[in-house]
Order: sequence, then C-alpha cells, then structure tokens
Amino acid sequence: MLRVPPNSALIIVDIQNDFCKNGALGITNSDYIIQKVNHLRQHAAFCKVFLTADWHPLDHVSFRPVALENGSPISEEAIWPIHCVEYSDGAAFHHKLIRAATDTIILKGRNKGKDCYSGFGSSAEDTGLLQGLRSLGVKSIFIVGFCTEYCCASTAQDGVKHGFEVYLVEDGCGTLSEETGRKTIADLRGAGVNVVSSNDLLM
Repeated sequence: MLRVPPNSALIIVDIQNDFCKNGALGITNSDYIIQKVNHLRQHAAFCKVFLTADWHPLDHVSFRPVALENGSPISEEAIWPIHCVEYSDGAAFHHKLIRAATDTIILKGRNKGKDCYSGFGSSAEDTGLLQGLRSLGVKSIFIVGFCTEYCCASTAQDGVKHGFEVYLVEDGCGTLSEETGRKTIADLRGAGVNVVSSNDLLM
C-alpha cells in the first residue's frame, strides 16, 4: 500500500462531456473512470485538486473537419473531430464528476494555432498549473482522467520534467484502446512516472 505523501495534489484531466460516452471523442468506460476518480478524491488526502479542460476556439488547428471545409493545408495536428469548443456543452465537465468550490480549473488548448495536450501548457500557452502547484509547495502529483495516451501522458511527462514526483493512477485513466494504453503505460514507467492502482493507495 502507498500512503499519499504530504503536499500532494490531484490533477483530474479533461473529464468533459466530449470525452465521455457518446461524446465526440468518447471513452467507452467513462462512467467507470468517473466513479474511480470520485472515490479517490473523496477518500485520499490531497492538499489541492486541479481540473484541466480542453477549451478550444471553433477554428482550432487540431480540428480536421475545419481544415477540410476551409480547403486549408492539413497540418500534422489536424487529427481530431471538433470537440470541447469553448463554452459549448461538449466542453462542460461531466455532471457525475464530483467538484468543489476550492478546485482550480486549468484551461488548455486555447491557442488556435497550436494544440496542447499537457495540463502544464506548451511553448505557445501558459496554463498557470506549474505556478499553482509551486505556490502551494506541492511535491507530488497524482493524475487521473482522459485519456491515458495523450493528455494524461503529456501532463505526467511534464510533471517529471518540472521536478515533481508523479503518479499516474492507471484505473483512474481512460484509454482510447487497450493496446495503445498498455504501450503508453510502459513508456511512462520508462520516463520516471510511478504507475499505480487506486487500490494501492492508502485512503
């Protein structure tokens, strides 16, 4: 069993309608993942909870249908259907996700010309997550949400890069497929991320 270390934060990644069942990029077992995330935040002692959210303009560079409609050159980033458009229902947090007034919301993907998977942002976008964690003296971060292969993985890798002890809660993260999820988990272990199960955590 692993006791959640003092000064640990929970980062809940992109549990938004478009990433849940029947959404534009829906994770099949999203209801199960949300149950795991809710249980974790209710029973483990985190000093702070951060919620990240994709928050895209309608003409975002990652939207393949927009590029095709405009006749624009198809960039390497234009691989996704339209999803999580700012202020849309698809961008809203899922209604089953437990939230609190003390949670801090981190918006990402707001720059229309550059995609951003990590909650920490990119060279083109500062989300404020790093400053928020450091201002609280956070030493360890626990990551859950959607999806393992992209936003959870990128957030975990950046967390390691910024000097945090990083834990990815495997059964609290939804994957696009079992195969790509397993490969991503192996890569994250190799990159210094601690991969744990919610059952491993001493609540």
